[in-house]
Amino acid sequence: MKSITYGDLTFEQVCAKIKDYTKKDLQGTYVISIGTDSQSYEGVTKMVSVITLIRKSKGGIFFYDIRK
Repeated sequence: MKSITYGDLTFEQVCAKIKDYTKKDLQGTYVISIGTDSQSYEGVTKMVSVITLIRKSKGGIFFYDIRK
């Protein structure tokens, strides 16, 4: 997976980053969203997966993966 903040990460590293992020504010309210989408164009299918973690009123982080 990729992150604008952290660069290329394994899935295990993404899980660790999410855990570290939530530890910074244990009383915070969090929303996690996981989604996928795909698009086919000229015989090539591109699939995108995204994990987003929002700390309500205090920002968030996201990770994504794009595969062809």
